Order: sequence, then structure tokens, then C-alpha cells
Amino acid sequence: MKSKTHHSAYDTSDWRLGFEVEMIFGDLGLDRYKDLWDGAFDEASPKYCRDVAARLSEVTGEKWRGLDEPPAKTGFYVVPEYDLDPISFPDEAVGGVELVTPPL
Repeated sequence: MKSKTHHSAYDTSDWRLGFEVEMIFGDLGLDRYKDLWDGAFDEASPKYCRDVAARLSEVTGEKWRGLDEPPAKTGFYVVPEYDLDPISFPDEAVGGVELVTPPL
């Protein structure tokens, strides 16, 4: 089986600054997140990070990857954000994640 090679939608080779952005997302239109007991994750699950990454990949054309820990190399990643407290989440919020872009 031949593997697919992803060609970046953005030339990040000369980016001097990356972003780490903390975001709160909702159910992503997915039934599995509509009936959570308290409406939010204490910390986003790896599956939730992968689902956010899949949605961002669709929207941006860039390959985002959902991880359960900070990335070891440069790329576009979605990782759990532990500092966001679901007690203060707005209605319809499900999980807090951090979006990481090159060159971070």
C-alpha cells in the first residue's frame, strides 16, 4: 500500500513566529459529544483533539494532528489544554484545546 504524502497548504519554512492559541470548542456537530454529563471535558481527550484536528484540516487545507501531549516536532497540532476550567465554560462548550502552529 502506497502512503499518501501531504503537501503543506502553507510554506512555513520562513515563518519566524508560531502560535499557541487556547480555544474552547463545542460538540463539532458530532453526536458523540452532544450528551456529555456535565457539558465539558475536564481535559480534552485525545479523540476529541483528533476530531478538532480533522475539522481544522477540512477548513484550512493544512494537515492538523491531534495529540495527547505537546508535539516533538514542528507542525500543526491540537493538544489538550489543562488550564481551561469547564466550570467557567460557556454553554455548549465541550473541551479546551491548544492549537500549535509552526515553527513551535
